[in-house]
Amino acid sequence: MNKETLSRAKKLEADIKCIEVLLEEHKKNHWLNVTSPRPYNEGQSRRFQEELAQWLEERKEAYEKELEEL
Repeated sequence: MNKETLSRAKKLEADIKCIEVLLEEHKKNHWLNVTSPRPYNEGQSRRFQEELAQWLEERKEAYEKELEEL
């Protein structure tokens, strides 16, 4: 494994861990926090939270697959 591949693998592992922590909190019925540089924020609906969690799960699976291929 060359230096570039090792670096990519470390970044993927960090991203996977981050997503796992977020999904664990979501499964405990805790809200996922999404930040924006804009000061205006009405909050997020349950639908938005569910779609965000689903997207995170999809990204985690894609990252795990990419990591396996390295």
